[in-house]
Amino acid sequence: MKNLTYDGIIAAAGDVSVPATIAVVQDFDRPNGREYTVSVEFDQRVFTGVGADAFWAFERAREQYEPLGWRVAVQGASVHCFPSGMQGEAGALVVYRHPESLEDAQPEPVVTFAAAALDEIVTFAEQMAAQRERIESWRRSSNPA
Repeated sequence: MKNLTYDGIIAAAGDVSVPATIAVVQDFDRPNGREYTVSVEFDQRVFTGVGADAFWAFERAREQYEPLGWRVAVQGASVHCFPSGMQGEAGALVVYRHPESLEDAQPEPVVTFAAAALDEIVTFAEQMAAQRERIESWRRSSNPA
């Protein structure tokens, strides 16, 4: 079992922002293989999610606080970030930060729970929609009509 803690993060809802901490527990001794638990703590509350990798465990925690209007400013919640399949197999402690345009440089790896600018933090649903649009744009540019 391995524990990681990420400090120096901001959680915000409307005009309110508070410090946040994220704890990740990697448990490789589960009967069905590895399991990750991500706990997001802010405003004297803890939101916990469990998943096959850290990104999806974080998504489960986000399901709890996002409906309350909160956003946590980490790369893993940025509209520009999403893990690849290989990153997921490695635990998704790193995600790809995609450039604004397909013509720009290749995506760069960033730590999932590193601090990010609050203005690029979106809900999980918005993040998935942005990822689907990136994939569609890439497909259109790769296969012109």
